[in-house]
Amino acid sequence: MNAVLYGVLGLFILLSLVNWRRCARLKGEIERLERGTDDLRAFINVSHERMKNEILSRVQMETRQQGSGPGFHRDMSVGEAMNLHPQAVAVMAGFHLGGCSSCSISDNHILGDAARDYGINIDNLLTALNGLFDGTPNIPEDHRAHAGLQIQTVK
Repeated sequence: MNAVLYGVLGLFILLSLVNWRRCARLKGEIERLERGTDDLRAFINVSHERMKNEILSRVQMETRQQGSGPGFHRDMSVGEAMNLHPQAVAVMAGFHLGGCSSCSISDNHILGDAARDYGINIDNLLTALNGLFDGTPNIPEDHRAHAGLQIQTVK
């Protein structure tokens, strides 16, 4: 009777060890899949954001090319302005709008409001930004050194 009991106990321990190893293997596989899922989710979010910005930029460019007014306007967000032309950031920096640690401009800030908040003449800023499309950003003399622009015409 003791031999049978020891046999059953041994079998139970052996099965427990096998199942413990299976559980450990499955846990490792689940952790690997979770990491893969997190990586995929991050990639999709970045790709989505890039596609959204590219589509928005193209739509804005097409709208501007169809003659519906200047590309930059006071009611657009700072993020939209930065996506509309690759050198918009440099022009805004030339007007001391964004680009420094004491500036609290965000991509969602409206361009006209940001200019007003920082004491910048919005008409001069818009003229300079819209000048990027024909290679003539009219940046006031006292701001040109800060902008450091090398103009490239975008068509």
